[in-house]
Amino acid sequence: METRRLDLFHLTNLEVFKNLRQGLFSAELPAQLTDLIITIHEVTATGSPMHNYALELLTIADIQLSEIKSRMMLNQVNEALASAFNTAHSYVSRKLQSLSAMTGFTPETGVPDIKSTLRWRKPKSHFAHLCHAIKVGGCIMDDDSFSELVRNMAAALNLDVTVHYVNNIISSLKSKDSSKSVTEFLDGLKKGVEEDVQRRLDNEDDRA
Repeated sequence: METRRLDLFHLTNLEVFKNLRQGLFSAELPAQLTDLIITIHEVTATGSPMHNYALELLTIADIQLSEIKSRMMLNQVNEALASAFNTAHSYVSRKLQSLSAMTGFTPETGVPDIKSTLRWRKPKSHFAHLCHAIKVGGCIMDDDSFSELVRNMAAALNLDVTVHYVNNIISSLKSKDSSKSVTEFLDGLKKGVEEDVQRRLDNEDDRA
């Protein structure tokens, strides 16, 4: 019984999972994630002794990767490490879906891709200001990942922008040498809302 339990946790007992669970992100993480992908390929191969319960292995791995992502650990790493993590997680999810289709089992994996026809028309720097305001304004949970916020909002608005760029823009706003207003874009939004409300009030007065 103990051997069966250890086999089921074969993937999540790998060093990469131990480091991820502890929030230990290092330069070795991309290589460890690559090793995870190779291990998954070996485990799911037809001749593998673990092939018969590869579905359970992948399900457990997917649950743990999703939990790590939901705890917003990705905001602690740079763009390259976050990309490596997401690549590994996508591989796990796709393998899981492939095996599920063959066995007739359909687990819920990941978050559906955001599909939108919206288009951001302002400068990318203004998008960075908006993301920053949402985070510091307490609009999302304290333990939510800022990186995930940026990626999801950029996807929803079909905007080609990286978390690294957004962080750089925010850092420049906080620089003592910056001559730019840190609230210029937000002030513009406030003015637009006030003018719209006033127009509505004026129209109501005209109809009275």
